[in-house]
Amino acid sequence: MQTDERIEEETLPNYKSSRYYPVQIRDVFQDRYELLGKLGYGATSTTWFCQDQYAKDFKVLKICIHESGRSLREQDAYSQFSGLRTSNVGLFFHSYDQKKV
Repeated sequence: MQTDERIEEETLPNYKSSRYYPVQIRDVFQDRYELLGKLGYGATSTTWFCQDQYAKDFKVLKICIHESGRSLREQDAYSQFSGLRTSNVGLFFHSYDQKKV
């Protein structure tokens, strides 16, 4: 990546590069999840399309920013989501793994 090119997160108000984990395409997390492309970004995270090297399928990896308290709020929200029950096949959520890096 050219250093004079701004990445998407840099367009956000209050952006600080030190809060975002430095990610590159093809990085592998936990010796398992290979990042294939960025799906999105926001004020508190980036979201990545990845391949699970063990299950040989695809997943989405969300990498939260480093900021005191924010990651804990994300984990609390995911705990709430995972407890939801619905018969609507279009509404689902499953957290496979959570790890602090």
